[in-house]
Amino acid sequence: MAPFNRYRLTRYAIGVTQHSQLPQRVPVRPRPSRKPPVWLLGLLAGLLAVAVAGVFVGLLGDDTPTPAPAAAVELDDAARLACNDFAAGYPLADSTAERAELARKVNGWARSSRTERITDLGADLARVADGSTGAWRLAADGFAARCVEAGWKAR
Repeated sequence: MAPFNRYRLTRYAIGVTQHSQLPQRVPVRPRPSRKPPVWLLGLLAGLLAVAVAGVFVGLLGDDTPTPAPAAAVELDDAARLACNDFAAGYPLADSTAERAELARKVNGWARSSRTERITDLGADLARVADGSTGAWRLAADGFAARCVEAGWKAR
């Protein structure tokens, strides 16, 4: 008995006698890849890393409240004297020489003060006393505002 030949059986079953008449195999198109593009994978990995980092920062962050800033030193005697001298002399300081004299007097007291920013603002007064009127007014307004903030009251 002859071995089984499926091609012969197929050929006779469909009524084809010539080998050239056999149906050719149709090439099968490959299935499209179901893998996402590389750039999409990179984008998703980056977003995931940012999300994980955000969660860790949120969960592991410092829960202790920030301490309140240290209370400023209230108006000490030197600052009080500087503010008093400034308040008494500011309306009279019209010329550059009078402004320089007032700034020298106020800065003398302000340098020995422990009240926050009085020392710096007194030095600003002394530095701009010989300058323009606008600069003098700006420094004087800053010094007066700091005196009031520190608790100075007019006599």
